[in-house]
Amino acid sequence: MTIIACFSPRILLALALIGCQGLAIGTRAEAASQPGAPLPASIWAKVQELVSGQIANVAIPFIILLVLMITLLLIQANIRLRQEVARTKAAKAALTDSENRLRSLFERHSAMMLQIDADTGKILEVNHAAEVFHGLPRERMIGLPLGDITALSREDFRRIWLLAIRGQQNTFVVPHRLASGEIRIVEVHTAAVEMDGHRVLFAIIHDVTDRVEAEMQLVQQASQDPLTELPNRRLLMDRLKVALSRLGREGGAVGLLFMDLDGFKAVNDRLGHDAGDALLKQVATRLRAALRESDTVARLGGDEFAMLVAGRTTEAALIGLAGKLIGVVTEPYRIDDESVSVTASIGIAMAPDDERDAEALLTLADQAMYAAKRQGKNRAVRWAPGL
Repeated sequence: MTIIACFSPRILLALALIGCQGLAIGTRAEAASQPGAPLPASIWAKVQELVSGQIANVAIPFIILLVLMITLLLIQANIRLRQEVARTKAAKAALTDSENRLRSLFERHSAMMLQIDADTGKILEVNHAAEVFHGLPRERMIGLPLGDITALSREDFRRIWLLAIRGQQNTFVVPHRLASGEIRIVEVHTAAVEMDGHRVLFAIIHDVTDRVEAEMQLVQQASQDPLTELPNRRLLMDRLKVALSRLGREGGAVGLLFMDLDGFKAVNDRLGHDAGDALLKQVATRLRAALRESDTVARLGGDEFAMLVAGRTTEAALIGLAGKLIGVVTEPYRIDDESVSVTASIGIAMAPDDERDAEALLTLADQAMYAAKRQGKNRAVRWAPGL
């Protein structure tokens, strides 16, 4: 050991001799400074020799002991220093190993991962999965603003970005635009962390396009008629309830038209169910084209349809619309190279004049439709008490 080598026996002896000389000189000086008659030179020399010898005999072991104690202290300090250095090296090695494992996990993980500068919004690092998914090499993605790979408007991206970097929300479902131009729906999990003195947004991304599309199909199946792709009864009633709830705040009126096809059963029996389905699809297309985008046309089932007209409508406007729809429906259809014709009977009910409850209003429109059939079909009847 370096410090031990510095204090070899020869060095220790030299230090002891120096210490003895110092003590002897100190003794002489101290004696000379004492008051009293001066001693004869011969006596003084004898005393000096005696005292110096006595002190030297005592000082040498003391000095050696002192040097040994200092040496031990230095050895202990050196050991502690070496232990601290070893611990520091071990900690650095462990940190390096941990960083290497995290880097390897980041690069090889099957989930897409991004590191984004929280101040600039630019991509700092990407893993291989993110490169493959987006169709862009790492060199092109690094430095790219995150907003450039999303299909969001600038305002929507800004809103989501602020929520993420502030930690107010950490899961988002957003559209990403791939290099091919394809739009995929992704679920992003974010966390803001400190890295090398900078705030970094760490993002883990999963492609959930298939899941979102499946969920949308379930929603459509629950609210859409599968044959005509029109809203079904459930969606119609939801929209009718919303329209009725607005009457108290916004005023106006809500009109509901209930239509049943006359002669549909004969077409179905003569040409078959496939021809009947084709006819219903064509009727749905004509009704949709005849109404405003703000109106709703729904298939209730069989050959029954309903039209919801909300806003500032009037009884006269509803009667005129019913006449228009009858004219549209009664135009001939071409099915399986045959000309087919049907007519329509329509019942009209209004809110708030007739009823404010959605189910009750639909019932009144249904009653008016049957009144139209009793009166000869191919006509519209406004509901009135006593029908």
